[in-house]
Amino acid sequence: LGRRYLPLAGSGLAALTRETAQAEPEQFAAFFRSQAHLYRTWQEEAAAGYGWIPRRYLIAIKTASDLYNWTARVLQKNPQLVWRRKVKPSVIRVLWTALGNLFYIPRPPCTLAGEVPA
Repeated sequence: LGRRYLPLAGSGLAALTRETAQAEPEQFAAFFRSQAHLYRTWQEEAAAGYGWIPRRYLIAIKTASDLYNWTARVLQKNPQLVWRRKVKPSVIRVLWTALGNLFYIPRPPCTLAGEVPA
């Protein structure tokens, strides 16, 4: 369908294709890292709201978030990997992350005034 959801303006890339990424690996890596940085910024802001999410949903949401963060870290080390294979966590990593999140206690949510509700 030719859809592209990431803006290329200022990246130095003509297109977001395998050929362009291989022809200009440094520009592609810089583009990927800038998008990963933007993702991390949004993710940190979203994680600040974990205290508002009911526990029964929080475990799944935090596990998914942790695994997306893992994927971003792997791809940030080698952005060209995205063209070679599917990057996804193993079943053991998924289960281990979910188990760890069973014991996760989020910070209490703050009101707009910065106070912790009673």
